[in-house]
Amino acid sequence: MAAAPLEAQIAAIQAELVSRCADLGALVADTVWREVALYHESGRFTRGEVQQDCTENVRFLFAGLTSAAVFDTTAAASSGCEGARAGVPLPTLMAAYRIGCRLIWEEIVALAAQRPDITPEALIRATARIWMAQDVLTDATVSAYRDEATRLMLTQEAERAALVEALIEGRIVKQSTLWEIATLLRIPARGPYVVVAAQCAAVGRSALPGIESKLSSADIASAWRLLPDLQIGLVHVDTDRKFEILTQTLSRVAAAPIGVSSHFGDLTEVSDAVTYARIAMSAERPDGSMLTAFESDPLAIAAVSAPRVMKRISSAVFAGFADLDAHERETLVSTFRAWMACGGSVNTTAETLFCHPNTVRHRLKRIEDRTGLSLHRPRELAELCLAFEIELRLP
Repeated sequence: MAAAPLEAQIAAIQAELVSRCADLGALVADTVWREVALYHESGRFTRGEVQQDCTENVRFLFAGLTSAAVFDTTAAASSGCEGARAGVPLPTLMAAYRIGCRLIWEEIVALAAQRPDITPEALIRATARIWMAQDVLTDATVSAYRDEATRLMLTQEAERAALVEALIEGRIVKQSTLWEIATLLRIPARGPYVVVAAQCAAVGRSALPGIESKLSSADIASAWRLLPDLQIGLVHVDTDRKFEILTQTLSRVAAAPIGVSSHFGDLTEVSDAVTYARIAMSAERPDGSMLTAFESDPLAIAAVSAPRVMKRISSAVFAGFADLDAHERETLVSTFRAWMACGGSVNTTAETLFCHPNTVRHRLKRIEDRTGLSLHRPRELAELCLAFEIELRLP
């Protein structure tokens, strides 16, 4: 008996498979549910949902057996979008598709073995069309998945950036809202935190490219906001080791000045911490390094808390320095700072500055004469200490 025309044989294969579409969809779904752990372990899907999707995909493949088939990829694109929104990894989605295509191919081979009227040429042609349909299905799904994943990522990053900016500006004060923000930013709701301020080399260009992923690989949670001239980061550092890793990482990638605030414990303090980080970023760096951490001592904090008022205070104290040249002024300033750092010991200060103790005493006396403040009266000494701190911290 002569074999039927090739297209008629393929049509017979298609008709047989279509009649068993529901059963084959269930077979594919059972296999996917069993072999791909995400579907039965994540709790994101029901058995019925997986079976419905598998049946639709099987029907799509069978439609591809028709000569010059026109593919409707709407369902495949929808499946890709839903997978991206559900957080299903793309390789997992593709694993399910491979399982389905393999099982359908096995069914075609088994059917051809049972039907003497189906020639090897018809089997080969049917197999080629199934694989072509699978390529169309996969391409549509992957394209939709990637587009949706990109859209979600951009949306999430925009939302996270807006939340960081709100914290920077101190516009959020409710504790319940702060907890929600911490969740959205993927950082712990309680500190300690630090704020990082990095100067951008050009307007709108990231000063620290890829910094969030670099810190994440070290188990350090952070959230960042790019401003026109600065990149601001909120970083959770709950151990000394993590703070050390942060500073080391920043130092490695720094191409422009970077400031790090003192530690703080509550998200309501982000706005103040940004000020401290910016002050640290603008600080002098005698050693040539790019990174400066803001010391968390009361004088330093007081010096920058109200810049306008503080500058007025320092200007009044240093009015008597107006007629000094730059060298003389720097000599007196550096002597006072060294004296403070040495705990008020004239001898230790002299050793530090490589000069005679009497030279130190003479310089301190000149400071007293020019400011009208005594180093021996606690209140006046406090004014001097604050003024010198302001001079150091505020440009």
